[in-house]
Amino acid sequence: MVTISLIANCQDTVYFDKNLDSIDKHSASYFQIKRDDPSFPGRLIVETFYVNGSRKEIRYYTDRTEKIQTGVSQKWHANGQIKSKINYENGLLSDTLFTFWENGQLKRQDIYQNGKFIKGNCYNTSGKKIPHFDYEEMPKYPGGDNQLFMDIFSSITMPDIVKNKQLKTKVIARFAVDSDGYVKDIEVPEDTYPELKYVIVRALTSLKQWQPGSVDGEPVKVHYSVPFSFEAR
Repeated sequence: MVTISLIANCQDTVYFDKNLDSIDKHSASYFQIKRDDPSFPGRLIVETFYVNGSRKEIRYYTDRTEKIQTGVSQKWHANGQIKSKINYENGLLSDTLFTFWENGQLKRQDIYQNGKFIKGNCYNTSGKKIPHFDYEEMPKYPGGDNQLFMDIFSSITMPDIVKNKQLKTKVIARFAVDSDGYVKDIEVPEDTYPELKYVIVRALTSLKQWQPGSVDGEPVKVHYSVPFSFEAR
């Protein structure tokens, strides 16, 4: 990650590629600026821009942990047209969620209450109503969750170190399913025994291609955490 801290302005700038992975400035598709909200002490503003300087997105968080969104977040298409307006209260979708096509036509109008979908309508680029589809869709593994766990389990060979050291431990691994449905960005805690790390990474890299997750019908990267338990028998 390349981070430039502008201390005088209380800003942090980070550069991203088209998949929103951190990258160097000269290869970036977007850049992001984080700054304190002068109107609400403690609140954080996160703004993302296209490399030409036009705004891509603005989000508000209750603090710098970036765990709880608040207020109205907005996104823009590359042509400058508004892409979405989404209201959050305490991290939950609230009130009316609007999304728009690049030509400015309304794409979606959903109503949420305390994070729960109430009702909504979807439209095509000409403004004609089409069957409603969920705003957010999680990735789907071929055969479902049961098959996912079966594939992970069948790929695990218990390392000798577990028996030799009489280990009983749980390792939380993290990975992402990218916008093409492939497992990427596998992370295992640094203090994990190398032998355990090896079998975890091997199991996750052997997974089949997923149906990617989506936001408003557009494929997106989704992050997961999965626990691996090792115990001598």
